[in-house]
Amino acid sequence: MNDFSKPNQSSLLICLLLILITAALRIPSLSLRGYSLDEAWTAEIAAGRGSVHLHLPKNTVLPMPEFFSFGTNADVPWWRIWTKMECTHPPLYFLGLRFWTDITGAGDTPERSFSILASLISVALLYDVARLCNGRSIALWACILFALAQPQIQYARETRNYTWLIACALLAADALVRIEKLGPSRRRLAALMIGVLATLLTHYFGIGMLIGLGLYAVCRTRGRVRVQVLGMFVLAILIFAICWGPFMWQQRGLASTSDQSTNFLLDKPDSHLRWTFYRLAVLPGVLLAEPRGPVLYICYAGAALYILPLIALRRRPDLLIWILWMLGVIGVIAMLDFSRDTHHLGLIRYTLLAGPAVYVLIPALVSRLRPWLRHSVPVIAAFYCLRALPYAYRSAVTDPKIIAAELQSASQSQDLMLFISTGKNEWWAGGQCMVFSRYLHPPKCPVALLSAPAGAEVTTRALASPHVFAFTVNENPTYFVHGLFTQTTAKFPGQGRVWVLQK
Repeated sequence: MNDFSKPNQSSLLICLLLILITAALRIPSLSLRGYSLDEAWTAEIAAGRGSVHLHLPKNTVLPMPEFFSFGTNADVPWWRIWTKMECTHPPLYFLGLRFWTDITGAGDTPERSFSILASLISVALLYDVARLCNGRSIALWACILFALAQPQIQYARETRNYTWLIACALLAADALVRIEKLGPSRRRLAALMIGVLATLLTHYFGIGMLIGLGLYAVCRTRGRVRVQVLGMFVLAILIFAICWGPFMWQQRGLASTSDQSTNFLLDKPDSHLRWTFYRLAVLPGVLLAEPRGPVLYICYAGAALYILPLIALRRRPDLLIWILWMLGVIGVIAMLDFSRDTHHLGLIRYTLLAGPAVYVLIPALVSRLRPWLRHSVPVIAAFYCLRALPYAYRSAVTDPKIIAAELQSASQSQDLMLFISTGKNEWWAGGQCMVFSRYLHPPKCPVALLSAPAGAEVTTRALASPHVFAFTVNENPTYFVHGLFTQTTAKFPGQGRVWVLQK
C-alpha cells in the first residue's frame, strides 16, 4: 500500500484550497451574459416538454411560446423529461438540472451554478485519484491545471452536461483506483457501478473513457477482485440498456449528419484529413487553452503526450490509467471524424473529458527529473492557461440580452416579430425564437416563423403592424413579406441579422 493512500489533514486542506480556487475562477459575473442557443435548448428540455422550438408551426401568427416554465411551479412533471429527450443526449443531467432548479429556482445563474457544482466535485475527485495513483505533488499540479484551464472554466459557466460528465467519470475512476489500492468493499463496488452508469446516462461520448477504464481494470486487478470489478461494469451496462436502451434507439436518427440540427458537424471534404490530423496534434494543448498567435507552437509540443507516456509506461505503470483515459476519449471522437467526415475534434466540448488525463500526464511525465525541471514544465503550462484566462469569460456571439433589451423598449403590442430561416438552417428560426423569449418579459407582440414566403395570415398582420422586427441568418425578409420595406438593419455576430421593417 502506498504511503499516500490515506488522506491526512494537509491533503484535505490542499483539496479544500483547490476547490476554493476553482470556485473563484468560475463564479464571477455568472449571469452577465445571456444564454447561447445550446444552453437555452438544455433548459428547454429540462422543462419536460422536449424540443418545443423544433415543432413550432410555420407561417402562422403565434403568441410568444412558453419554453422554460419549470421549477417549483412546473406544470410538466419531471418524469416527462425521460420520454421527451428530443436531442442526442441521455437524460441524467437534465433530470438533475430539473431537481436543482426545483430547489434554487430557475434562471441563468442558478442553472449555470449546477455546472459549477460539478466542476468543484471534479477537482476534489481528480485530486484523490491522482494522489492515489501518482502522489500528492502530481495531484496538486493536475488540479491547478484543471482549475486554470480555459475550456474547463468556460463549460463550468454554461448550462451544459459536459462538466457533469467529467464528475461522473472521475467518480468511477476514483472508486476503481480505491478498489485496486485499498481492496474491494460494498461501498467502493457500488460507487464504481454508480459512476459507470452515471457516465453512460450523462453523455454518449463517455464511452471512450469507460473503455479505457475497463482495460485498466483488466490490467491491474486479479482473481476475485477482477470478477467483482468487471461485474460492476456489466451490471451498469445492463441497467443502462434496460432503462434507456429503447429511448436511445429512438434517438438514432438525430445523430445522423443529415439531421438539420447536426449537419453543422460535416467537414469540408477536400481538406478533411489534413484538418483532422491538425486537430489531433493540437488537442492536448487546446485542453489547456485555445492557442492564439505564437503560442500555437506550444500546442504542437503537446502532441508529445500521445507518445512519451507510452514510451515511459514500462517504468511508470502509474501512468496507465491516464494514458487509457486520454486515448479512449480522443480515440472514439477521432474514429467518428475519420469515418463520417465530421469535425468533432474541432469542438473542444466533445473531448473535454480527456482534460483530467492531460492535466495529470503533464506533471507526471517530468516528476522524476531534477527538482527545478520537475516543476518548470507544469509552471509553463499554468502560465499558458493564465495568459488565456480572460478569453474564458468572453464569447464571439453577441449577447442576446443586449438585443432583447433593445427590442423590449422598441416594440409594442401591435408589432410583429418574424423569425426566418431556410435550407439547412431551417431549424435556426425556432432556436432564435426560444433564446429571445427568455429575455423578452413580458413579450409585447406575437411572432411568426417563416421558411417560405408568408401566407395571407402573416402578410395581413405584418402589413397592419407599425413595425415588424425580423430575425434572419442571411435572408432578406422583404422577399418573404411583400409590401414591407427596410427601415434599419444590423448584423450581430453569432445571432444573424435583425431588421426593422415598415409598410
